[in-house]
Amino acid sequence: MSFSLSSILQFYAASHRIGIRQTLAGRTFEASYPEIKYLPKASQTLRPMAILAVSDRVVYQAIANVVAEKARPILSTAANRQSFANVLSDPVQKPMFMLWKIQYRLFQNKVSNSV
Repeated sequence: MSFSLSSILQFYAASHRIGIRQTLAGRTFEASYPEIKYLPKASQTLRPMAILAVSDRVVYQAIANVVAEKARPILSTAANRQSFANVLSDPVQKPMFMLWKIQYRLFQNKVSNSV
């Protein structure tokens, strides 16, 4: 049986919602230190990768959701005009950002139409 990271985070958030909310409301939330893993690269060097605690990920994602919604009106003025990366998707869609393949196709069309 396999689980997606998204489903694990949703389960954790649902089962720990009250505790997380209390620590945030009481201003006692403290982020944990990330666990650092080193992944080998083709160049024989190592790439550091920080692994965050699930509670930290849940809190950071909640903050990102609020910031994204507040910034949506400003960000939408440049989306697919000046910026093709990290464009917010519709609020009702599950992924926070538009898929990169769609954005890359829009970028290619913009470049080919301007030449």
